[in-house]
Amino acid sequence: MRSFCFILNLVDVDTALPYELLNNHTFDKADNEQVTKIKDVLHRFSIFSPHGFLYECTLEEFSSEDGRSTSYQRVGLPPEKWRYWVINFEGYNQEVQNIQCAVNLLKYDLDIGFQVIGDSESGSFMWNHVTLFNYYSDPSRFAEKPVTIGITDLKEMSLNYNMIKNLGEHHYDLRTAIVEFNNLKVIHGRSTMKTIGYISIIESLITHRPKLSESIDSIMHQINTKMLLLNKRFVRPINICEYFDGANEASIWKKLYSYRSEMVHGGKPDFKNEYKLLKNRDNVNSFLKESNKSLLVFALQEPDFVSDLKKC
Repeated sequence: MRSFCFILNLVDVDTALPYELLNNHTFDKADNEQVTKIKDVLHRFSIFSPHGFLYECTLEEFSSEDGRSTSYQRVGLPPEKWRYWVINFEGYNQEVQNIQCAVNLLKYDLDIGFQVIGDSESGSFMWNHVTLFNYYSDPSRFAEKPVTIGITDLKEMSLNYNMIKNLGEHHYDLRTAIVEFNNLKVIHGRSTMKTIGYISIIESLITHRPKLSESIDSIMHQINTKMLLLNKRFVRPINICEYFDGANEASIWKKLYSYRSEMVHGGKPDFKNEYKLLKNRDNVNSFLKESNKSLLVFALQEPDFVSDLKKC
């Protein structure tokens, strides 16, 4: 059995496979032997997923006659449409973290669930129980719809990986931010530390320690003005209207930093009044995660520009 990483997410692939992501690492559909091993490993984690696994089926949604409730029914898929996807590799697995950091920056989330090492007859495996628990215990997974990735996404994985690998020592802050963005996966989505972590990554990349005598030099002001500038240069600009119903971009970043300060100091943000503009915590985290992705991608493309901007 070949060594491989299993992709947790429900994914449809719209391109010819296998695709070589990097030397000795290919993205591919799992073969029969790998599917058997994956199902064996998933069985051990079934306690994490009260709704079961959806790799071999699709969900059909049904509304009650009065339209007040919704139910779902599982419909099995033929084996050729099963959603077991892997990254095959040879030798050691030392590149797996860099690959995960690279795929973290795609538009659609991809998560490496566990690794099967094929140097033994049975194939030993390695896993992170926190990552798996957080992924499978999320109630939204039950009704999750698959995303479709194509050749553009696979090429972006390779490009992100190469940029990460080629970062110089003088861009230590960027490398750290990329690793910390990956580390946030182990924090449950309902935790306030997730929000604080997303904003802290932005702070670490584009802000300097403010001069206390100058309000224009404050962290809030730096984030507000610099993210407004950077969003115009992102490969995937953040559409504020998708998250905050046409709110002014400048007012959003000010409100987000105020929200962050509220949580850091033990407050309870009120989404019905002061933070009504932000809607709710899940919406805030979705926006901040996409902002992190776009910022990190741009920083990898223009590391010196971002370093210079940090000093301003």
